[in-house]
Amino acid sequence: MKSWLTRVSEESRRWLASCGLTVEQMQNQMDPVYTPARKIHLYHCDHRGLPLALISTEGATAWCAEYDEWGNLLNEENPHQLQQLIRLPGQQYDEESGLYYNRHRYYDPLQGRYITQDPIGLKGGMEFLSVSVESDLKYRSIRIRNTKMH
Repeated sequence: MKSWLTRVSEESRRWLASCGLTVEQMQNQMDPVYTPARKIHLYHCDHRGLPLALISTEGATAWCAEYDEWGNLLNEENPHQLQQLIRLPGQQYDEESGLYYNRHRYYDPLQGRYITQDPIGLKGGMEFLSVSVESDLKYRSIRIRNTKMH
């Protein structure tokens, strides 16, 4: 707690003194700050950057999930109740709406498209609500056709 006392600025100390208080008196009136234990996990992602598993530093799978082509969560195993909100690159799961927030707009995996317009307007192309998964699927089919069989 002593480190907390040294971090109080002189300006704050003067303000407290003008109220007839000291830093020590405030310390006794405040609840200690809760700092949860942090654990490091390594992400295991697919070719699109979609997290498939969180691996503990001991090498155990702490969380894993399966998704369809559009990022819909099909199955999740989460025995440790970890909060893993990352989806496709740049996306974060919004628990309140069930949508994926993706840098200034929302993506609906059930529709497989963005439900809000691209904030850069026409500079992003004529389709305001487009998603690049279609191009990913086309690229994979081209790559498969061009692969030589040995």
